[in-house]
Amino acid sequence: RELVACEESAADAVMNELESELVAENGVTNSEDEPEHGQLLTQEEIEDLKASGSKPEELVQKLAQGNTAFDGKTKFAKQKYLQRKSKHYRFRVKAKKPTARTVCHAYFLKSPEKTMHIRCDILSMLNYADVRACTQVKTLQHAIRQGSSVS
Repeated sequence: RELVACEESAADAVMNELESELVAENGVTNSEDEPEHGQLLTQEEIEDLKASGSKPEELVQKLAQGNTAFDGKTKFAKQKYLQRKSKHYRFRVKAKKPTARTVCHAYFLKSPEKTMHIRCDILSMLNYADVRACTQVKTLQHAIRQGSSVS
């Protein structure tokens, strides 16, 4: 079998060109992007900062100040480092519109006895059948066996 060299993709070519321009501009390469021993803050200190209620922006700034290799990085690498750390340490909350399904699901996960252990898919079937509070409903379970006919 013969190996055939693949051409460099356009995205790779652009990234290599940008990196070479940054190296030529600053004269610094990022071969040691983030050494493990490069952070002066310990994990306990970072946890203490988070527990004390400091803002994520302050925490990221202290991480950048505590990184020994931060000053030697290129402008692009500094921005990338700050972006990555702020994404890791910022608070994430997603507000959802309360629907019967989401409320039932939340109650089912937190305290299922409040919904009488009814899952949200069963609740939707009851809603579709127009079952409401204080109504008398008869249920009938009918199983069709394979090979039998229903008349």
